[in-house]
Amino acid sequence: MRKKLAEEKDVLCFEMEAAGLMNHFPCLVIRGICDYSDSHKDDQWQGYAAMAAAAFAKDLLNRIVPKRIENETRMAELFLKGLNDIENIERDIKEIQDYSQKLGEIEILNWLVPSDYGLQQSEIFQKRQPGTGQWILDSEAYQTWTSTQGGTLFCSGIPGAGKTIITSIVVNDLMQKQLEDPHTGLAYLYCDYQRKSEQTLEHFVASLLKQLAAGLPLFPDALRQLRLEYKNKSNRPSLHECQRTLQTIAKDFKRIFIVIDALDECLNDNYCLPRLLSDIFDLQRSCGVNIFATSRPLTHIVNKFQNVQFLEIRAREDDIRAYLTNRMPEFADFVQKSPHLQELIKDGICRAVSGMFLLVGFHLDSLAAKLTLKALMIAIEQLRTGSHACDSVYHDAMQRVDGQAKDKRELARKTLMWLSCAKRRLTLPMLLEILAVEVDSSRLDPANRHDVADVVSVCAGLITVTKEVSTDYLSQKEECFYVQLAHYTTTDFFERTRQVWFPDADSQMTRLCLTYLLFDDFQKDFPPQMAESRTLALNNTFPFYKYAAETWGKHCLDGSVQLHDIVFRFLESGDPLLASWDIQERPWSPEKSDGRVLTSALHTAIRFGLEETALVLIQRGHNTNLLDRSHRTPLIWAACKGQIKITQSLLTHPDVRRDIDIKPGVSNMSALWEAARFGNANIVKLLLDNGADGNSTGYFAYAGLATPLMVAAAGGHELAVATLLSHHLVDQLKEDSEGHNALWYAANFGKDSIVRVLLAQGGPQPQTETCPLWAAAMNDRFSTVELLLKSGFDPYQGDGLDYHSPYAKMDTLSAVSYCGSVEMAELLIRHGVNVNKLGLDGQTPLFKAVRNGEIPMIKLLLDKGADPNAQDAEAETPLFTAVDCEELSIARETITLLINKGANLNAQNQHYETPFLKAIKRGHKDLVISLVRDFHVDLSYINSKGLTALSYAAVWCDETLLEFLLTDHRAKLDVQDSWGATPWFWAKLNGKEKIAEMLSNQAPESRVSVELDLLIQSFRTDPFVRETLMPHASSVFSLFIGSGQCAEKVDPEALKGIFSIYRLT
Repeated sequence: MRKKLAEEKDVLCFEMEAAGLMNHFPCLVIRGICDYSDSHKDDQWQGYAAMAAAAFAKDLLNRIVPKRIENETRMAELFLKGLNDIENIERDIKEIQDYSQKLGEIEILNWLVPSDYGLQQSEIFQKRQPGTGQWILDSEAYQTWTSTQGGTLFCSGIPGAGKTIITSIVVNDLMQKQLEDPHTGLAYLYCDYQRKSEQTLEHFVASLLKQLAAGLPLFPDALRQLRLEYKNKSNRPSLHECQRTLQTIAKDFKRIFIVIDALDECLNDNYCLPRLLSDIFDLQRSCGVNIFATSRPLTHIVNKFQNVQFLEIRAREDDIRAYLTNRMPEFADFVQKSPHLQELIKDGICRAVSGMFLLVGFHLDSLAAKLTLKALMIAIEQLRTGSHACDSVYHDAMQRVDGQAKDKRELARKTLMWLSCAKRRLTLPMLLEILAVEVDSSRLDPANRHDVADVVSVCAGLITVTKEVSTDYLSQKEECFYVQLAHYTTTDFFERTRQVWFPDADSQMTRLCLTYLLFDDFQKDFPPQMAESRTLALNNTFPFYKYAAETWGKHCLDGSVQLHDIVFRFLESGDPLLASWDIQERPWSPEKSDGRVLTSALHTAIRFGLEETALVLIQRGHNTNLLDRSHRTPLIWAACKGQIKITQSLLTHPDVRRDIDIKPGVSNMSALWEAARFGNANIVKLLLDNGADGNSTGYFAYAGLATPLMVAAAGGHELAVATLLSHHLVDQLKEDSEGHNALWYAANFGKDSIVRVLLAQGGPQPQTETCPLWAAAMNDRFSTVELLLKSGFDPYQGDGLDYHSPYAKMDTLSAVSYCGSVEMAELLIRHGVNVNKLGLDGQTPLFKAVRNGEIPMIKLLLDKGADPNAQDAEAETPLFTAVDCEELSIARETITLLINKGANLNAQNQHYETPFLKAIKRGHKDLVISLVRDFHVDLSYINSKGLTALSYAAVWCDETLLEFLLTDHRAKLDVQDSWGATPWFWAKLNGKEKIAEMLSNQAPESRVSVELDLLIQSFRTDPFVRETLMPHASSVFSLFIGSGQCAEKVDPEALKGIFSIYRLT
């Protein structure tokens, strides 16, 4: 390389020493050349070169004017500037690091749950009229609630009373309190009937966790650790993990306020509301959380709030009058000129609304439309009150809608129809797209679009536009506007009166959806490699497309228009049909299809349940044996959907009947298997009668290769199970690939009726069955567990899981204890399960609860008689497990509970360690300090092998912890172990020179001979000494040589042993 550079660049020689530095200092470098730094390098001329360089430098300096030197920047100043630059760089790096850390924290919060209730809170609070709602903050009940930790304030009110506005006022007040004290936590939830599919228990718990974590001054390690565990996983943390992390984070606050609005709108299935309240009350019991909740006065909700503070929410008259005063300018001039009329209006509305603030605006709009005194007075007199006031108000609103000009009336009617009858919530862009579509047209005309303000205006206050914010995985906030009916009562009104206002809604909606899907824009034939691009384009450019593709068939089924011409036109359209499935599922690549198709007209009709349409397609000769992208034939789809007529029609085709047991794809699911899974008993019987294999297997998620009987049992389909059991070839005792039979499936999914049927049919006997009870308990199937226990199933048998599972070798109570299901543990104990029974791994359930930090479970087990001094196979007690916990607060609470129940702090395991010594060895610094300060561990205690706590600390601890033991608690330095060694000796032996120096005042160097001599004497007789010395042989030998020991004075066998272990190392 040097030769090449010399030839190309005419380089005379190369700088060989610190060449890079000259680029960073203002200097002139003078070097003498003595060789060419290549293979001819010769140091003989180096001295002459140096002399020549010095001479040139001296001559150069003599030519420089002194004044010029004075004008140059001093080196000290340059260094100071450099230091300042370095400090600035360090500060910039710190800011970048802080920013990067903040981004990471935001990413974790958004990973928990992307949606945010903050924007909803702001929007609701802004709707509040100035000065209204102050009564709630001034009330004695609220003042008592905020000043008393762990209190509950339940506010009930009729629909439309203003509960949500009141909630926003409370949240805003609590936000101010949070600003005053950063150790006050606040989290709030707004339940919404229109978001019931999104607002699951998992969503609510994650949202509470997100808000509390964001409110802490320091980001919680527990949440960071949870994210780390799932960093490279596609799945999300379980509900239990989120609940446990929530409990942990809650303990970092002095006080916590949790606010939940509209509990009556928590409509998600799977017992979401009672489970949410159970979690919140658990948090209240463990952390003193204050709870504020609102709801309609529904008995099943009110009963959950017994013996708590209660406050009724209803529209206060002073609030109503303040609101009406602000809106009086909307009335005609003759009203604005008459204070008397204004008072009459206020009196009339206050009398009519009966505590429902919702009605105030509607009544005001109705009265403001009157242009004469007579019309106004009649309207005031006719204002309805009582239970039918809402219906009357909405009827009046619809009359105002219908009283508009034709175009406005049609726009309002179409808008209200879609908002009332749509299969899911509509975004603003979706609604505006819908309103622009002209049925039977071939494209969307941009000139036919409406302005959102006009749409809202023509609907007479019956609709509202809301804004929600969600965050994507890149922490980018996305705003989304939704259009919905104004209130829960509005939705209820239109659901009850739908046939009055929109009798053929589904028919109209079907035609509009299919018109849209058949637009010329979607007729383009995209090449396979552009399937994904097409999907993205459809999503981004056509906001209504995904809704139309996914729901047209549902509207068609509900609207009884299956034989309409436009339906067949779309199903047989080719590319538009394929595009509609591409946007619902992942993009399709025909070249990887293995003979399958994305979908077909027949597949589509059957999937949507359009029986009449499918029968016509079969008559038209559509292929009945095609496989779609999900590896299903039309017969399999018909079995899934319970389409008996289609199944009968398909079975008339010889090809279909011949392949009745076809199990295409990796899932191996036959038509019979799918029929059983969905509980379609009539189709199960039809397929069995036509020769289908009743024991064929298919892949069942989270289980194994299951039979039709197993999946029918898992789904709780009694008729399907009975049909299968009645068939002589169906084997009830057949096991899946994991060793589970039909009874396990029924128990695992809590299908009690199926469990009874299977047991009555001579199913598996309790003594031969290993795991249904375990499976039922782990899934909180309380009634199933009771049923199996009464039937004699053994609670001490496990599930046979492999050793990789955290539940391996655990019996039922141990597994339940590990996962923290207190209610299930209580049930098992109530039925006589022994809390001190050793599991297959030699541990009692208490060990499992301690290992996982389940404090409520630990309390329960101890209260029920669990032995805190029970020993496992290594002679360790639950205290040893507790000191392994890395979270100090949980470890301390666990240790306190165990000690209060008599746990022995000086118990020793097989390695002669106490829990305190183990904590030292594990390096749990904070826990060691806590054990000394809070639990008064005896530092002078000597274990059965003669080791002291300070000896352990000298070997395993750092300087700061040892200093704490020496200064704060005056640990004795001269305590000798059974071999005569002091902590100083052990520090010296382990190369802990700083610690040895700290201990040297009490243990002079002259002691080494004495201690080493004692140690060597024990080497021959004590295996523990040999085991202890082996890792430190070099240090022993060095100490031996350095102490000046004379070899002839030492036991020859011991000396020989030391030399041998030194040689080995």
